[in-house]
Amino acid sequence: MKAAGQAARPAPVEPRNGANASGLSQGPGTALSRRAKPVLDLPQLELDCMKVLWGRGEASVRQIWAELSARRSLAYTTIETILDRLARKGVVTRVRNGKAFLYRPHFTAEEARRFALTKLLNNFFGGSVRQLAAFLGSAEATAPPAALPAAGPPPSYARAGRSPQGGQASRRPAPIKSGRT
Repeated sequence: MKAAGQAARPAPVEPRNGANASGLSQGPGTALSRRAKPVLDLPQLELDCMKVLWGRGEASVRQIWAELSARRSLAYTTIETILDRLARKGVVTRVRNGKAFLYRPHFTAEEARRFALTKLLNNFFGGSVRQLAAFLGSAEATAPPAALPAAGPPPSYARAGRSPQGGQASRRPAPIKSGRT
């Protein structure tokens, strides 16, 4: 029973035609579940683990660690943590194999590419394939990106002697107080 003055929450609105919020179909031919959608949002190391799994089909922590540590220095426990995180996100499934787990990707690399492309298309080109194609055909797309500005304090801090806390920056050090009164 609702307390007086409490409004009922509206039911979530599902997109029409079987598409999810990203525009991907979730019909019978796809394994892309709601929890596994944020493929593009995966940090680089998670994506590297997924690439190994897509290449192998299934692998243990040790196999993934061996393949990735050949390219860069990584702790076994780091890979173990990453795979556990991917399992909690629903991106991979794991099955016990003796004392270890075998991990399998929950969706294919093709489905991940389709999701990433759909997200790129929606976020940067208003969902227009024509705009994306025009951009890819332009000189802008093939030119190397401009260098990012050097990291440093925002310009507003550097002007007028302001400190990052919003007050005036002191130009002289604070006086040293002695313990005597």
